[in-house]
Amino acid sequence: MRLLKYLLVTKELKREDTEYYLDNTTRTVEFEEKYEWNCVLHYDFGYRELQAEHQFKWGTFSPYIELQILTPRVQKTTNHHDKGPTRKQEDFKIFKVRGNVHSAPDVSIAITERSH
Repeated sequence: MRLLKYLLVTKELKREDTEYYLDNTTRTVEFEEKYEWNCVLHYDFGYRELQAEHQFKWGTFSPYIELQILTPRVQKTTNHHDKGPTRKQEDFKIFKVRGNVHSAPDVSIAITERSH
């Protein structure tokens, strides 16, 4: 938001282009879900440099930068074993064995009845 304010104050961004700027910022932040964060920051910096140099509209798709800079997130593997079932899973198993739970909607009813 500081960058947006700065761009507006210095008149480097026209008020009517604010929506495009915000859309671009949102898309860039959403890249974090698929790409390494340091690459997303590098992409954002490169995009801003090119936009300042060429004055294209904010949000203009730039596949070259995306393909060159963004690196997909690597799934981190761990050697830890599963911690086992959660408390809710255990409760469900208990009720199912006792014959109190027959379908998903009954789970909340059975748990509610159990807590009374």
